[in-house]
Amino acid sequence: MSRDALVVGINAYQSLKNLKAPAFDAEAIAHRLQHDGDFRKVVRLPETIQKDDGGKIPVVSEKSSVSQQRLEKALEQLFLPESHQAPETALFYFSGHGIPAEGSFKIHDKGYLATSDTNPQNP
Repeated sequence: MSRDALVVGINAYQSLKNLKAPAFDAEAIAHRLQHDGDFRKVVRLPETIQKDDGGKIPVVSEKSSVSQQRLEKALEQLFLPESHQAPETALFYFSGHGIPAEGSFKIHDKGYLATSDTNPQNP
């Protein structure tokens, strides 16, 4: 059985408050999927996690940001890969900001995942 995953942890934002934990949390999930989940492919966004003093921390660099375009392309590759052989199981994990749709503050209303270049005035 083929299993692929896209694991996203966004710390850096242009128009929203930067976060500290998403990249670390995403790496923990990705590590678990690779080593215990029998996943054939685990794609990480952002792609760089740097070791520091025996731990793992996200690196503040270009690779730490994830644009909407980059996320959309990665999602397309997960669900509609260029090989045209979609995995039997596709897992998408996201850690970062979310934005409720305008006027939507109830738990079942619409919301949006926020990429690094998200403008909260126009999600």
